[in-house]
Amino acid sequence: MKSQKNVYAVIGRRTRQERNRMGLTQEELAEKARIHPSFLGQIERGTKKASLVTIQRIADALGIAEEQLFNDNIHGSKEKKLSEYQQKVLSLMVHLPVNDQKFLYKTTKELYNNSKFHERS
Repeated sequence: MKSQKNVYAVIGRRTRQERNRMGLTQEELAEKARIHPSFLGQIERGTKKASLVTIQRIADALGIAEEQLFNDNIHGSKEKKLSEYQQKVLSLMVHLPVNDQKFLYKTTKELYNNSKFHERS
């Protein structure tokens, strides 16, 4: 079992990784998460403990599930890494209602099927 200190270090590391992946500054993420930028910096360094509410706000601002901030094994995963544009599309869709997500998926699938893009793959 991970010690409490290690859990907060993992949360901080994962927060920084996801923030960098999205191309956000600490200030931009802090604003989206409704926390102070210096507090975000302390969380990322693992020197301050974030409450569950703060962890949820950070995850929501990053467009990811809270659980992802606790998982230090992201790079050890054998899953295919998403491209920059796949990540951007997902980050836009994550806050939409399921019906809107379905609509966007069906629209994208139809565009793909009716285009020559899929022939290049």
